[in-house]
Amino acid sequence: MRTNLAGIFVTTLFVCIGAQAQDVELTAVEIPQVESTNSACHYFDNESARLNCEREYRLSHEIIRCDLDGDSWQVRRKVDPITDKMSCSVNFAGRNATKGGPAFFVLASGISFSILGDSYPGEPMSIRVDKQPAHTFNDALTGSEATKLRTEIEHGQLIRTRYNEWPSHVNRDASFPICDLPAKMRQCL
Repeated sequence: MRTNLAGIFVTTLFVCIGAQAQDVELTAVEIPQVESTNSACHYFDNESARLNCEREYRLSHEIIRCDLDGDSWQVRRKVDPITDKMSCSVNFAGRNATKGGPAFFVLASGISFSILGDSYPGEPMSIRVDKQPAHTFNDALTGSEATKLRTEIEHGQLIRTRYNEWPSHVNRDASFPICDLPAKMRQCL
């Protein structure tokens, strides 16, 4: 059964376990419908490159569901072999994670956010949570703005990102459900 409740899809699955049936709910953040092509893709002279551009654009705008196991986001810890200082990062575990996916970092210097992808050097990037104002930065968001973004994520449902792709110099937008991101960020702190 599938219903649309105030922009959030709720899907109920009936899973048989032995002779009993249980309700399991999957939720997905609804990403607004977009055109099936990206206007920037028509600049490709090569038909194969244009079709690949359009396919990537469609894939990056599909509805992404939260993983039932709470593994939509992944934590990576690393210990510096010289200083023994620990660093920790959290990024989206699904496909397209490296195409505009937000990343959260905890280093000795504090917390920061960035966007994964081949970004054009010196161009601004933006991260937006739900309908909050976007946070725009070069390379990484740090300090009080990073703390403010972390608070917004704790209470949000959807992250939208924008970066200027290298070498095409085209804005790339992506959307990611927040799901278990707040819990994964707390594991790093």
